[in-house]
Amino acid sequence: MITKKVALSEIDLKDTTYLLSDVAPDQKLIDSITDIGLLNPVKLIKKDKNYIVLAGWKRIHVLLQLGNESVYSQIYENDELLTEHICVLIYTDNKERITDLEKAELLKMISNSDYYNEKNIVQKILPVFGLNPTLNNLKKYISIASLKPELKKACMNEELTIEQLKLLSEIDDPEFRDGIYNYFLKEYKFNNNETRDLIKELNTISKREKQPVEELAQKIYKENNGKADKNTIRKTVKIICYPKLTKTELKYNELVKNLNLGNSSRLVNHPYFESNEIELRIKIKEKNDLIEDIEKLKASIVDGRVDELLKLIKEGN
Repeated sequence: MITKKVALSEIDLKDTTYLLSDVAPDQKLIDSITDIGLLNPVKLIKKDKNYIVLAGWKRIHVLLQLGNESVYSQIYENDELLTEHICVLIYTDNKERITDLEKAELLKMISNSDYYNEKNIVQKILPVFGLNPTLNNLKKYISIASLKPELKKACMNEELTIEQLKLLSEIDDPEFRDGIYNYFLKEYKFNNNETRDLIKELNTISKREKQPVEELAQKIYKENNGKADKNTIRKTVKIICYPKLTKTELKYNELVKNLNLGNSSRLVNHPYFESNEIELRIKIKEKNDLIEDIEKLKASIVDGRVDELLKLIKEGN
């Protein structure tokens, strides 16, 4: 490796072999290079008469915007580095700002090389990348990097989270995965937990009714007169997936409401009615509130409202 200035015109910016993400620099980097210059040399590989970029894409584009003609560079010969060494170098150069998606892309590059097997990557590379050194974790990141470019671009543009990408990468059926993205995640802002539930419930419905996601989406929109928002979709999917459970929940909420308990008392049941019990939680601030709720509960026991609620709990599972 040698260090010297290289003319920007000698760098082949069309060769994006080691480009991990969008090259658009942020304003902080632009201001830094404008004010104090380039402190961290870019990393290049000598290839024939030109150079290709290992690390420093954003720095190079800032220099081009500022009208510079050359860049201070660390240059490696074409055969000087193995793929895994290149990936570690790229990670190290971008350590402070590298994303999980970019780590995934680097791990996929290393896994495709001839030198490192899965065991070596887990033991030697994952700790360097600050990742939990397990085979399952390696496979998870490689699965993310193997997703379609459209999904990865959505993550780079912060339209999907890395956790949502992980959930999508766990779906074996590519048509089902594309359907989840195209008909739901692309249009509506589901959070990570909502996405997990949505995938689980749509998968259950799809297998049970032997319908692709596209037909399920049309059914959901049709039941809502062609109009939907995130909460409407979640509610409709749950009703379709768990018709008995949804009916039981509606009845349960009605019976609890009829108990007329005050703010100090709350009844809590298992979310899927898997227990024959119901829990009473009481928070006491004023003695009179507690007395009032106890009297209401006594009245509900006498007139059978509590019996009706307990019967529903037992039948609802």
